[in-house]
Amino acid sequence: MGTVRDEIDRRLEPWFTALAGDRTPYTNHVLRVLEFCDALYAVGGGSGAVPSSREEYLTAGAFHDLGIWSAGTFDYLGPSAELARD
Repeated sequence: MGTVRDEIDRRLEPWFTALAGDRTPYTNHVLRVLEFCDALYAVGGGSGAVPSSREEYLTAGAFHDLGIWSAGTFDYLGPSAELARD
């Protein structure tokens, strides 16, 4: 597995064109969400792999708001969930 950024870039690569100028800000947003998950995990006394190293968190992080761009709507929860499922 690559760096967290590499893993997020890999998941978002098919949508780089749709993200256009928002690609870097969205990627950074996803990375901040994962850092926050890691911080909450640490504060909660978690043991084992931090969230940012786990497949389910990487996938959820990458896709959680992506429906805004993929479906062109701010009613993005359904489209974002579909992308993550696929």
